[in-house]
Amino acid sequence: MDSIFLRDITVSCILGCDPEERTRRRLVKISVELFLDLDEAGRSDDLNKTVDYGNLVRRIIEFAEGTSYHLIEALAEGVAAFCLEDPKVRRVDLQVVKPLPCPGLNAAAIRISRERK
Repeated sequence: MDSIFLRDITVSCILGCDPEERTRRRLVKISVELFLDLDEAGRSDDLNKTVDYGNLVRRIIEFAEGTSYHLIEALAEGVAAFCLEDPKVRRVDLQVVKPLPCPGLNAAAIRISRERK
């Protein structure tokens, strides 16, 4: 299956369980791989036959920046469901990276994969 990979979408959101984390926004990086059939788009050179990733990135940023999750897992689920709203997308693999989540740790990250039901 074909895919479109969107690497390191940077969002600023409330994310974390500690009281201090709930009071300020932090930068989080989201990478998304969308699985869909790109054959017709490639042959026709028609944006309507694929996912407009520029528009999708703007919408992911708006969505994520409007949230206030405690867990990176919950943020990932929300973004994955958002991506699957496009009927062309069959599956989404997603990674969320939370830089410097606590002393001594450079980053915490999770990866999930969700398919259209």
